[in-house]
Order: sequence, then structure tokens, then C-alpha cells
Amino acid sequence: MSRDPALPLPHRRATLDPSMKLFRTIAVVSLCVALLAPTQATGKDLGETTSFLKALEYDFRQGLWVAPQRIVQLYNEACKAGQRLACNYKIWHRGAHIANFEAARKFFGRGCSLGFVAPCIVQGWVLTQKDQRPGSINSDVSNGIQAAESFRKACDGGFLRGCAELGRLYRLGFGVPKDPKQSTVYLKKACDGGNMRGCASLGYNYEKGKGVTKDVAHANTLYKQSCDGGSMHGCANLGYNYKNGYGITKSPKESTVLMKKACDGGSMRGCASLGYNYATGVGATQNMKKASALYKKACDRGNIWSCNNLAEHYEEGWGVKKSARKANRLYRKNCDKHNMHGCAHLGWNILTGNGIKIDLREGRRLLKMACDADFKWACYHM
Repeated sequence: MSRDPALPLPHRRATLDPSMKLFRTIAVVSLCVALLAPTQATGKDLGETTSFLKALEYDFRQGLWVAPQRIVQLYNEACKAGQRLACNYKIWHRGAHIANFEAARKFFGRGCSLGFVAPCIVQGWVLTQKDQRPGSINSDVSNGIQAAESFRKACDGGFLRGCAELGRLYRLGFGVPKDPKQSTVYLKKACDGGNMRGCASLGYNYEKGKGVTKDVAHANTLYKQSCDGGSMHGCANLGYNYKNGYGITKSPKESTVLMKKACDGGSMRGCASLGYNYATGVGATQNMKKASALYKKACDRGNIWSCNNLAEHYEEGWGVKKSARKANRLYRKNCDKHNMHGCAHLGWNILTGNGIKIDLREGRRLLKMACDADFKWACYHM
């Protein structure tokens, strides 16, 4: 069987000669100096003031997806600006454009353990995701605890993005006890200090009434603040509320503008919602071809909702060539991720033989599973 030569062999421990060990130690120290010096000079959050941290954010899939070439471009920009470790980004890469989570865990973890706060951010990002499925939450409890400790070090050290990330962990109950009030405290600290990701997440707490009195209008104010400050999460959330008139005057056109901004900035939720606007003609001229393309873009990058909508487009031939087989592949992909919409529609197609071999037992099993999970459509089709 062939294998990727860049991957380590199983059950073997690589050995480094002393010069390489010294090089890596020097590299970590250089990283910390490169990251911390701008903080001391400006007091601003590095996560939003340098190309280097923006590249790292994209590289380690912090809710945003951009082309690998763009990530490399940001590293190169940071390199030219004098951040020397950005020049050596391949240290934590398996290939030219693929982040190696194991290498990053060791590399940035060492910097964090030495007491430098900035590397703790990347260490936390890596620990909260699955190695083989970047962007997916790692449910390993020990990793969650370590991630919380890393973000806390960064926050306590004055790195506001660490406060924002810790606030999100308290909201989820990952690595720390679930505590919406504590979540709001950390997110407010981050937002008040100028961290736009913190403002977007704080807005979500206000919109949902998590740890604070529900106030959708104030949530929209925070979303706008964060969107204007460069957070695509804030743009997507505000666009969604404009579309539905939640806490703000309903404006489908403004929704489309914001969703496009979010999508162009790497937010797959923005792409999914923009696709929906094109599919339904809400705030934009109806265009099924554009809608399908946007759904595919978001689906390919992990947005489950888009995969279901794209599957429906394949079933009906909306903006794409009709193909029940492609639809079923997408439904199965979602069902395997425990999405009941995918399970229900796959079950129905198996029952009716739509693009797949009839199997009454399997079809009923999938519909029952979805129905038991309170997906009403499945109950009606059993």
C-alpha cells in the first residue's frame, strides 16, 4: 500500500540531531518575540492587527475558509513586514498549503509553556479541533481542559483574543463548566478591549439570552460593530437578522450585501445564507445557478445546512444537472454526521428507490431514527 511520505511512520520516534533541536528552540523564541513586540508597542490585539495572526486564524480553520494561496500570501506579507517566523510557516505544515496539527501542537505548545502568551492562542485552536477534520470540535475532554488553560494564559497575559476564545468555551461547556454568565464576562472583556470576534460572540449571547438578559437590538449593535471592525461572523449574523427582521427593520437587500461581504471574507454561513437569498429571490434576483454554486462552496467546507440544500437542488435539477445519486451522497454525508434532515431524506429515497436501490428495512430505520429525534418531516413519511 502506498503512503504519503510526509506522514510519520507508525510506532517510530524520529530523532533530531542537536543542531536541529537548537534551531527549533531558537525558532520558538523568535516567534514569541515577533508576536509580543507589536502588543507591547500598541496595546492592540494581534489577532486583528497583523497578517501573521490573520494567516494563523485562517490556517487553523477558525470559522473562516479562504484559499490556501491566500494564507501563504498573508504569511509572506508578514514575513516582508519583519515577522521572521512567518517566513518559516512550513515548520508547522505538512505540505506547502496544509497545516499539520501535530507539528503545530508541539511547536506552539512549547512557546506557550515557556510563558509567552501569543502562542497559547494557536495551541488552544489546535486542541479544540480534530486533527483529521479541521473546523470540527474535538470532543476529547482532556484536550478541552488544555485548550481552556491555554486561552486563559493568553487572556490573563493581556491577549484579548484569548479572552474571546475562553468566553466561547464557557458558553459551550468545553474544557470548563458550562457557565453563560462567565462566558459573557470574558466576551465583554474582549469586546471592550477592541477584539471584534469577542464583540460578535457577545452579540450572540445577547441575541439568545445566554448569561445576560435577551436583547436582540443590542445584539445587532454588537454585530454591526464587529462587522465594521472586520469580523465576518458579525456580518453573517447581522445579515441573517436583517433578512428576518430580528431586532431590526427588515431589509432583504441589506441582508444580501452583508452576506456577500461575509462570504467573500471566508464565512461559510455567509455563503450558505447568500445562496438561500439567490434561491428564493430574497434581496436579490432569483438565480438557481448562483445559489447552487454557493451551496456547493459552503458544503465542501463543512456547512451541513448547505449540503442539504444542494442535495435538494440535485434532486429537482435547480441550477444543476438533475442527479438523485448525487443528492443521496450528500444526504448520506450529512446523516453520517447525525444530521436528521439528511437521514430522513436518504431514508425516503431508499424506500422509494429514488437514485438508490430499494431497501425497505433500511429506509424505515432511517426515517424512524429521524422521527425519534423529532424531525417531523420523517414522521409524516413513515
